[in-house]
Amino acid sequence: MTMKWMQGVVICLVVIVTSLAVLLSSPLRKNMTLLTSFDRSGFQACQRGRSVAERLSSVRLLCWVMTMPSNLQKKARYVRETWGKRCDVLLFFSSVENKALSVIGLNVSEGRRHLSDKTFSAFRYVYKHYFNQADWFLKADDDTYVIVDNLKYYLSKFDKNRGLYFGATFSRITPQGYNSGGAGYVLSKEALKRFGERGRNQTACPYHRGIEDVAMGHCMYNLGVKLVNTLDEKNRTRFHAYHPLTHMEAGDKYLNSVSAYGYRTGAMNISDLPLTFHYIQGRNMKAVEFYLYHVHHVGDGGTVLT
Repeated sequence: MTMKWMQGVVICLVVIVTSLAVLLSSPLRKNMTLLTSFDRSGFQACQRGRSVAERLSSVRLLCWVMTMPSNLQKKARYVRETWGKRCDVLLFFSSVENKALSVIGLNVSEGRRHLSDKTFSAFRYVYKHYFNQADWFLKADDDTYVIVDNLKYYLSKFDKNRGLYFGATFSRITPQGYNSGGAGYVLSKEALKRFGERGRNQTACPYHRGIEDVAMGHCMYNLGVKLVNTLDEKNRTRFHAYHPLTHMEAGDKYLNSVSAYGYRTGAMNISDLPLTFHYIQGRNMKAVEFYLYHVHHVGDGGTVLT
């Protein structure tokens, strides 16, 4: 149950209680005038809250996180304590199993040149054991922060039965581009199905010297999976391959050179409903969690809770 859904419920209860109080304390004609205007705005808020809650609950999201033994306490544990708890299924994959922390071992060596093997092995495991438990499948790193509510809301607009592939798109190397591994990327149910059935074909899905996001980009293209333009209606970014401050301020030369849609710095170029950010490590995830889910402000229509 998400916080936004709970807020919708609270609004509905407040509307009902307030309406009853008005009925019991004022003349009938005045009641009818007040209730007509009050009910219209109040119950519209209830309806909006219910609509969002229904959309979020309709999206079954599996999140799997790539980590390693040395990062379990420094990074991965903070994913579990923050955004990971909002996924319908949360899995961690490492080179070795850790039963105490529920980490699945893939028996793949660590190191950048093994990332493609590690990623493909994890997706095969998910396809074999969890395909029917979710409709959308997110791969993230252990320093990726995902705003799960926003991601579910965004995915609710798409058809899980189409071969679709979402992320922060880079333009080089593959025909339709590829999505940054660090920013996190999402496969639809149909995309994972195609990978599970045909992904062992080395021609269709080469390991590409260990560059896992490029390898997955080639694989998705060869399997006929469409890479979706994830910019919002104002051409602002939703998935982010770097830290928020990098996107807001100075930028990055590499990012400038590879971004598929033209990289622009500044907060005004980040979507109002961002989905992911990268390079948010360890305890910093708790700070982001606090700012997103616990801080309220009184300006711009904010609600004061007393």
